[in-house]
Amino acid sequence: MTATRWWRTRCHRPSAARWRGRSSVDSGNVDASLNLRNWWLARGRRFPWRENRTPYRVLVSEVLLHRTRAGSVARIYERFVERYPSPAALAAADDSELAEMLRPLGLRWRTELIGRMAREIVERFGGEVPCDRDALLSLPGVGDYIASAVLVFGCGKFAPLLDTNIVRIIARYHGVPASDGSRRSARFAELLSDLVDPSDPAASYYALIDLGALVCRPHRPRCGECPIRDGCHYAAGRTGMSSRARSACR
Repeated sequence: MTATRWWRTRCHRPSAARWRGRSSVDSGNVDASLNLRNWWLARGRRFPWRENRTPYRVLVSEVLLHRTRAGSVARIYERFVERYPSPAALAAADDSELAEMLRPLGLRWRTELIGRMAREIVERFGGEVPCDRDALLSLPGVGDYIASAVLVFGCGKFAPLLDTNIVRIIARYHGVPASDGSRRSARFAELLSDLVDPSDPAASYYALIDLGALVCRPHRPRCGECPIRDGCHYAAGRTGMSSRARSACR
């Protein structure tokens, strides 16, 4: 079973009891999702696409962020959404003007892709980015991760959002091995529920993304600064964590 299918069957309407206050080490002692969210509110990064979110703005930001550094996208994002504030405006964009605006990001294929995506939104969905996974996946250039990001950050829905950094956090926190396929794993989607606050999934995911970038880094993680270290197998150095799992987390 894939992560998306598990989420649909188990987490479409998750209860607070299922999602909150669970810890892989000592259930009830650590409200990991709350600690994580509070840490992010105090220390999380700020990017323009995290403000005034709409399905369209989130979709644009995720396409621009694909294989591109956040700092590079931040330099053009606000100008982009001001110039093209809607799918209709983007669909009508002059190709050369659009290419020039996106030129600092590289990946020239993105110019044609984002224009085609906007035209399909106008033609098939009346100019509104859909808040439905299957509809999102039918758009050019939209895969599981971008579809989930739009649902979570733009539509306020629950969805499995698993990238390399979040998989690393889950593996370390629960003391389980990770692999290239973990991003599509139903098991990792289930373990993710320990770290996501159902009252504000967007904040939880932003917190996980920032935690992976700032604290739970691939090498030399800063466990002493981690807001969920009290429930983390990796931080505790527990003997129950297998050598295979530990090597997968390094």
